[in-house]
Amino acid sequence: MDIKKIYIEHAVYPAMTLLQHNRVTAYTKALLATETLDPDQRAAALRQRLSELLFLCRAQVPAYSDLPFTDLELRREPLDCLQSVDPLPMADFLAEAPEHLSRNADKAHLLHFRYGPGEQPPADLYISQEQTERYEAARWRGLSWYGVTYGSRSVLLWDKPRDPYILQEEPYMKNRMTLSVCAMTPRSVLPTVEAIDRFRPEYISGSASGLSVLAEHMAAANVRLETPLKVVTVTQGVADRALRDRLSQVFGCPVAQNFGVRPEGVIAYMCPEGHLHVTAENCLVELLDPQTWTPAAPGRLGLVAVTCLIGETMPHLRVVLDYLARWDDTPCPCGRTLPVLADLQQRAPGQ
Repeated sequence: MDIKKIYIEHAVYPAMTLLQHNRVTAYTKALLATETLDPDQRAAALRQRLSELLFLCRAQVPAYSDLPFTDLELRREPLDCLQSVDPLPMADFLAEAPEHLSRNADKAHLLHFRYGPGEQPPADLYISQEQTERYEAARWRGLSWYGVTYGSRSVLLWDKPRDPYILQEEPYMKNRMTLSVCAMTPRSVLPTVEAIDRFRPEYISGSASGLSVLAEHMAAANVRLETPLKVVTVTQGVADRALRDRLSQVFGCPVAQNFGVRPEGVIAYMCPEGHLHVTAENCLVELLDPQTWTPAAPGRLGLVAVTCLIGETMPHLRVVLDYLARWDDTPCPCGRTLPVLADLQQRAPGQ
């Protein structure tokens, strides 16, 4: 019996809800309730939310103060209005981040972090507690598709140095251990696997590169985990079909892609059927032709552009990421009606 799991799920989370007004569990339930929504209902909810967001942008956000739309246009055709806004590369959004801070935002009550992928100079970004909780809810909804719950034990892989090189238990809210695999050797793989088995995780998460390193060392040493895992989740980078199949073979469980970047939260999560479902309640995803930045032709790869529907602190419209994907309009056997991205791939910045 996992006492800590029981403690987290029956004491910690209820206490956070009662004393801190934390709504992660409520938002997770709401997402689970809308994942099979009728497409027409989903489209109506999107139009309403997008209209509200565009009104906010025009009234409160310096970067969008000159949006040339009438109130009637914003109410009737918010999607057409959004299409008239020029797509914004992530690098440009970060460079002009202060212009995206809402005038009614109070920094004293916001969560601050610095973000700058690769060689991009980091920018000061701010999000609300509600936004953080909605991002967390999207992650927990995806994990719940595999039977993972708030207190489930997990191992988090790092592919960057951690000092010292040890398994380290996380704080009371997380039934988790962290492990750096950047210095993995044939001698260290067996004790690492034994340590993971002693911890008995329900799932393992990490970057595509980190998971690949551990899996290849395990395969080379012909060692396997004795602990049955519910899922392995790829939280950074992209695991293509071949890599997911390889990881699934080594770890003996499903492998799910968790697609997101920090300013946007979880953009999409892979279901047990292997389909990457967009978190349509939190964000609007577009696929743009890499040359023209107009909507990509059906079935063709396009650049992923994201409009965050819940980011009222620092709204940003049509931010273009360094990822390519295409739409898959085939109904998913899992029954979820959330849009599906296929052939997700990462490209070098500036390509």
